[in-house]
Formats: sequence, C-alpha cells, structure tokens
Amino acid sequence: MLTRLAKADALVDATRPMWQGLGQLGVVVLGVHLAADRLDDLCYQALLALPIPVESPEVLAWWGAALALVVEFVVVARAFAALALTEHRPERTLRDWWDARSVDAAVLPMFWLVTGLAGAWVVGMAAEDAVAPYAPAAAWPVGAVVAALIAWRLALSGLMRVVAAFDPPKRRLNGLWWAPALITVATLAAWHGLPIWGLL
Repeated sequence: MLTRLAKADALVDATRPMWQGLGQLGVVVLGVHLAADRLDDLCYQALLALPIPVESPEVLAWWGAALALVVEFVVVARAFAALALTEHRPERTLRDWWDARSVDAAVLPMFWLVTGLAGAWVVGMAAEDAVAPYAPAAAWPVGAVVAALIAWRLALSGLMRVVAAFDPPKRRLNGLWWAPALITVATLAAWHGLPIWGLL
C-alpha cells in the first residue's frame, strides 16, 4: 500500500510543472480579463469621440468590445509565451535579469505582477462570497487568506519564472511592440483589480 502511495505521489510531483504553470497563467488571465471588462468601455468611449459615420452607437459598442478582445488575446498570448519558454524551477538571479535588461524585461514583469495580484484578489473575493452566506464574520478573513496564498503560490512564483527567462537581448528596445498593450492592461488591472485604492 505504501509503495502505491509513493508511486502516486511521484506521479503527481512529475505533473507539477504542467498544472502549476497552468495555475500561474490562469491567475494572470483572471487579472487580464478583469482589466478587459473595463477596456471595452474605454474603447467604446474613444470610438464615440471619433468622427466615424455609423448607423447606431451599438455598432461602436461592438467594435469597442472586439478591440478589447484583441488586446486581451495579445497580452494572454505574451503571458503564455513567457511561461512556455521557462524552466519550472529557474535558477537565474536578479543580476542575470539586470544584465538582460530591455523594454520587455521591464514591462513584462510589471504586467505579470499587477495582473497576477489582481487575479489572486478575484479568487479571494470568490472565496469570500462563497463563505459569506454561512459565516459572514469569517468571509473577509477567508477571502484575504485565499488571495494571499494564490498570490504567493501562483502569481509570485510565476513572476520569478518570467524574470528568470530573459536572455541578453540583441537590442535594448526588444519588446517595444508588446509594451503598449501590456502597460494598458496592467494599468487597468491595478486601478480596478487591486484592493489598495480605498486604503490610500
């Protein structure tokens, strides 16, 4: 019996890079989606301000949503590539990251940190909502603990993988093409997805 349990444990440990990577990406995707919910409204307002001849505002609302979806897809694709090209347990140091500094090496970790924390907070609030009907007094502490655990085990561990993945670039401007989308989404995720503004 113990031998079977040991084999099962080894099997689970062998699959850890896959499911941990999915979790690290998933928590960032949650933060990105939270930002994209606000981005479509901003895109719609920007399109309304342009002198575009349309039959009705609903057409612009559709285009705003489509534009936000494209941005969401772009940043999720970048996040996926950042994880797909890294080792499960990177051993590089912050000094290595500094030696590999570029636009991408500055923007991508910032994006990852903000959207990862926002995604962790989304999970924490879901836990709070689940507990609230049964134990209202415990709901907020449970949500905060869950958010902290998700941030630590997934968002921050994913960030370390991303930071460790950068190699010295051919140009310091490497990643400039991705930067506007990443910065936009990170800004919206910070503004609408982090529980800090009411504390300041």
